[in-house]
Amino acid sequence: MEISEKAKKKFAKICRRIEMLRLMKGVTCKEAAKGSGVSEKFYRKIADGEYCVVPETVLCLLSVYFGVQYDYLTGKNRPAE
Repeated sequence: MEISEKAKKKFAKICRRIEMLRLMKGVTCKEAAKGSGVSEKFYRKIADGEYCVVPETVLCLLSVYFGVQYDYLTGKNRPAE
C-alpha cells in the first residue's frame, strides 16, 4: 500500500511536534517513552520520523505525558495559552 504525500507530511509534522515537546520537557527519548508508556523502540521510530502507523491510543498517551491536547499533538489546533 502506497502512502500519500499528504499523509507523509502530516506524520512528519506530528513527529516534529513530539520531538519539540520532548526537548522542551528536557527529557531523553528513553525517559519520554517510559513516562508515556510506550516502548522505547516505537518511540524512537516516531521521533526519528520513520513512517509507521501510530495508533490513536499512543498519541493520547503522548499528549497526556507532554501535557498538551490531542488535537494540538496531531496538528489540528494551536496550544492553549
